Amino acid sequence: MRFALLLRSETAEEPNVTLTICLLSHALQARLPGWLLRGARRWVDLSDKPWALPGPDGRKGYEEVITRTYGVYLFEDHLNLLYGRQLETGEKQQRWSCFLPWMQWRRISFSVYDADGKQYSWGTGVEGSKNSRGLPHVDQTREIQETIKLMKKNFVQFKDFDGEMAKACYYRERRVWLRGDGVFSWLSILSKPKVIDYAHIYFSREVTPKKNTWKGGILSASLRLLPGEDETMAFKRYAAKYGFSDIEPAEPWPGAPEPLVVDNCYH
Repeated sequence: MRFALLLRSETAEEPNVTLTICLLSHALQARLPGWLLRGARRWVDLSDKPWALPGPDGRKGYEEVITRTYGVYLFEDHLNLLYGRQLETGEKQQRWSCFLPWMQWRRISFSVYDADGKQYSWGTGVEGSKNSRGLPHVDQTREIQETIKLMKKNFVQFKDFDGEMAKACYYRERRVWLRGDGVFSWLSILSKPKVIDYAHIYFSREVTPKKNTWKGGILSASLRLLPGEDETMAFKRYAAKYGFSDIEPAEPWPGAPEPLVVDNCYH
């Protein structure tokens, strides 16, 4: 949370008023007398419930305390203004919020790399319902999935932590963002693009110590690449974490899995 200044009333569990002040990684919370800000109250009628027992006054039901919160907080690029009752149910809460366009990042490209380092890239800066190449989003998603399916990927075989043989295939993906959205898109001139690379890994069988348990082992994984790291280095880092050994190139296995479904490519 980047910033917060909130005053919260009593709750059913906490009779005191709570004042919260937060700035970046620093936070201060103080308890104040409950009479400063009372929570709203309403009667929840249970007279039509056969399992409900009458209270001391003969009525079936209970009094619910509804928290009142006043203040403002900023989480990442999302601004929230609270001005009254905050309910945990689906009822309308007394708050207003919005994304701050000058703090948002807009994605402009999505790329994948084959085993030889060849790049396949798609623009994702969009207007209306079509992408920058004029293709509807659903058509571009299919094109990306088909490209990943057919392109040359890295295949290796290795020994799992318990010595059992397994195979894996992996490839690299890159996503690029620019600062600012809408009328604030010009802010990208003043800041560097945000570039994030991932390594996507698939296994021929369940691996890691949790395999053969009720929870199950790992069949696929996605790793964010560290600075200066490529997808092979990322796989070796993952292998070291889980005790894989004797890693060497291999051929694709029968029934090798389809590529991960490309999701949320346009934001």
